[in-house]
Amino acid sequence: MSDIWFTSDLHFGHDNIVKYCDRPCTVAEHSDFIIESLNKHIKDGDTVYHLGDFSYGKKIKFDDLKAILNRLNGNWQFIIGNHDNENQLKALCQKTNHKVLGDYHSESIKGKTFIMFHYPIESWWNKKRGAIHLYGHTHHNDMRHIENRYNVCFDRDFKPYSLSQFIN
Repeated sequence: MSDIWFTSDLHFGHDNIVKYCDRPCTVAEHSDFIIESLNKHIKDGDTVYHLGDFSYGKKIKFDDLKAILNRLNGNWQFIIGNHDNENQLKALCQKTNHKVLGDYHSESIKGKTFIMFHYPIESWWNKKRGAIHLYGHTHHNDMRHIENRYNVCFDRDFKPYSLSQFIN
């Protein structure tokens, strides 16, 4: 049985993020730390929604990103973040089970509407009908609490968030 996961702001290739977000690793260990942290939870065949900033734009070589993506478990669905290079992500996904979904994505999962966007927003489609807004961008910084709005950034707990954390 496959699972569904959410995360954001992995920032592969961004050396300063280790210090900025107090990641418990060195710059040299950064990629391995992220991959191992995620693969503890995500299995092959699972779906992973990544809500922006997979890498640090053109700061990382395409071949290095390809090797990283090949080591990650799951089928990745990418929402574009402010540090992503959209063309690079699309090229990474060619001839794979991974997809780039664009800047904003709405999807019904197990009867619940999910609104996925890199940035936190105050209001979203079907909010009053219980739609859930997932976002990243703010790393470990909490925004003002709004019902059904959740930060799924990797830096909050250094792990992905499962669908079951948002619906039963």
